[in-house]
This record gives sequence, C-alpha cells and structure tokens, in this order.
Amino acid sequence: MKKSFFILMLTGLVFSTLTKAQQCVSCYENNVNFSANASAVGQHNTATGQASFAMGNESITLGASSGAFGINSEAYAAAGFAIGRRIKSAATSAIILGTGYNFTDYLINGTYNSLMIGFNSTAPTLFVSESTTTNSAHKDRTGRIGIGNVTEPLAKLHIKADDNENAEIYLQAHVWNGSAVSSIFIGNKNHGISANGNTGLVFSSEKNYIFGKGNVGIGVEVPQAKLQVDGTVLTTGFKMPQQELRDGWVLTADHTGTAFWAPSQNLWYQTETNDVYRPAGNVGIGLNNPLSKLEVNGQVSIGYHVANVQENNLIVEGKIGIGTFSPTEKLEVNGKIKTTEFQLLNGQVNGYILQCDNNGNASWVDPSLINDGDWTILANNLYVESNRNVGIGTSTPTQPLDVAGNIKVSGNIYGGHDDWQSLKIYGDTNNNDGAHILLNSNSDETGSLKFYSTGTNGRIEFHN
Repeated sequence: MKKSFFILMLTGLVFSTLTKAQQCVSCYENNVNFSANASAVGQHNTATGQASFAMGNESITLGASSGAFGINSEAYAAAGFAIGRRIKSAATSAIILGTGYNFTDYLINGTYNSLMIGFNSTAPTLFVSESTTTNSAHKDRTGRIGIGNVTEPLAKLHIKADDNENAEIYLQAHVWNGSAVSSIFIGNKNHGISANGNTGLVFSSEKNYIFGKGNVGIGVEVPQAKLQVDGTVLTTGFKMPQQELRDGWVLTADHTGTAFWAPSQNLWYQTETNDVYRPAGNVGIGLNNPLSKLEVNGQVSIGYHVANVQENNLIVEGKIGIGTFSPTEKLEVNGKIKTTEFQLLNGQVNGYILQCDNNGNASWVDPSLINDGDWTILANNLYVESNRNVGIGTSTPTQPLDVAGNIKVSGNIYGGHDDWQSLKIYGDTNNNDGAHILLNSNSDETGSLKFYSTGTNGRIEFHN
C-alpha cells in the first residue's frame, strides 16, 4: 500500500510539472481551465485550480496545484491531494487516501498540513498531524499519529477505540512457546514490559517501580490498602519503621490486624490473690479474631459439668437475666423480645389460642370456651344478655338489634310465638306515631294485611 501511495503521489507531481512545459490534457466531458494550466484525464472531471490535475471519474480540483485521483475524489484547497473514492481534501496541504462510506457520506480531511487514511467510513483509521516546527532551528521536528477517529492526537501515538470497542494493543509473536517474547520498551531497552512464554510477565527498570496513586492488589480485585496480598508473602527481610522504637520490642496487632511495634510483655497478668486478667483487648477461645471481650467458638457449660456438649451451645445451671440482676425464672428479660418463631410445648392443641391470667402466665386454651364478658357461648349458640343491644353499622343501638343499612334475607323472618301472632313494621323509632304496616293472623288459615296512616292528610299510595 505504501508503494502504491507514493506512485500515485509521484504521478500527480509529474502531471503538475508537465502542465508547465507541454499542452494541457483533457478527455471525455471534462471541465478544464486551460488558461490556468489545469489538466484532467478521464471523464466528467473538473480541474479549475491553477496548475491542478484531476484524474478518473467525476474528480474535482479547485485549489492551486491540487490533485484528485479516483472516483468522486475532490481537492478544494491549495496543494491538497485526494486519492481514492468519495473523499475530500478541504484544507491547504491536506492529503487524504481511502474511500468514504457512500456518495453522500464522504471521508473528509479538513486539517492543514496533515495526512488522513480511512476506508468505507466517514472517520479516519490513521491520521498524521503536522510537526511543531516554529523556526529553522527546529526544522527536524515531527508530528503526531492518531489511530482511530483522532484528528488532534495528544501524544506521539494516540489510539482511540470506537464505540462498544475495547482499546487494545496486541503484540503477537510468530509462535507462542517457551522461547517467545513480546516486549514494549520505554525510554531505553532497560525499561519496559515483556511477556515471556516461559516465565510470564516481566517488568524491567534500571531504578525504581513507583505507583503514583491507588492501591496494589495481589490476588484481590479491590485492594483496601497500598498493598494487599491474598496469600502467603515470602521475604528474606522485614522492616517497619515507626515514630518510637526500642531494642527488643515485638510485633503485635490490634483486633483489625493492624500491626505495630510494642514493648515485649506477657499478655496475661496475675494478682496477689491469684486472679488472672488482661489489661486491654479481647479474649478469643477457639478463634483468633474475637470481636467481644470474651468470644468462644465451641461449647460452654456454666454450673454443670457436662461432657460432649454440642458445639456452640451454652449450658447454664441456674437462672439467666437479661436487663435484670435478679432473675426469678430460668430466663427473665426486662425489655422487648423480638423473635421470628415461638413454640410453647405445654397443652398445645391445633387451633388453640394463647390466654394469660392476672399474673401474665400464658397457656393454650380452646377459643370456644373463652368468655370476654359481652357474648355467651352455649353449645353452638352465641347470645348477649337481654338488657343489651346489638348494633350493625351503628355504635349506639337502641333496639336489641339495630341495623344502620339494608337487610337482605335469603330465608324467612319468623316471629317469637309458636301460635298465631301479629307482626307490625313501624315508620318511626318510638312506635307511637301510628303509621305502620300490620300483618295480622288469627289462625293458620286466615289473616290480613293492613296499612295505617296518621294525620288529616294521611293517605296510602301505590306507585309503579
């Protein structure tokens, strides 16, 4: 590709030179400004820039000494070159090589003194910027290279991945085996990173390895300290300076594992009465990281001397008090008890409920035998005393049964006598205004329905 590129560039220069010494060239339906020493080869090309050259099909050169080669290749500024298809050079000395996406989406180089290469895209794959030369003393300066859609590279080599693409650099040995090595050298060949097929990843430095910020984890993904290692550390020496040190001090640690140098001393002390104590810290039995003053991993018995106690159980002879110094029962709690389950193994029967006496002692009882003082249960019957009223929808019933709302009956409504009787439905609550419906029965075979109305204007009406 490099050879083809330089051949095309050389061709453009040759044609530009020829236009000064020989007759300008034009082929089929080309638009050429011969008075400006422009030339065109091919068809449907436009060459109007001074000493410009267009070649191919529908190529355009408008800039002085510009060149366009290919199909729909366009150069609009001086000394701009476009080589390929559906591409544009839109700045002075802007060189572009490749192909755009389609006839409406061109690959365009609009950066002065630069090279852009890309194929089947509106974004470049390779971009070379101009050098930072400001005067003749720095004429040997060079530009920067961008890989990906980078037209303003921020380093000598600036690589940018596309959307949903990882930014990766892959150094591949011809054959990966025990003798293969892939390396990146930094500064000189004594600084760098190498992947060795035999030993793995190797870091090289003439001096120090310095990590500026963050933590380093070995075997852990989220290190919590400057260096965190999940595993064994093997070293031939150890040094941990601190503000105060003395010969003979020993390494100790607090409950979080933080180590420090401290004077050598016994962990336990004995009093004159042969009591043993620790002045600070926690005591662990069966574990090395106690979180309480005393933490036991295993069985404990107090008062009893029992063998083969289940592990992590506690056996106590006597009473236990929580929130109290003088428990009166096996377990007495002064405060609230929160539990996800409750079981009382004394008189339990399916469907029974828990009831307490005046002292708070609880027991399981048959709910049908409970009398709360308002209702009385007799066999399968439930009733209230005759001097009380029952309200449905009202808290102030005035009758033995007072319903605030409608009554729906799917059966019959019976009176309170076994023999014939009258049934009255009154229009007021006091039964004394005289307006009522009377269902009158003298026997099982005779009876009447009477409607009563009170007042001088009283009447009985029938409506549909």
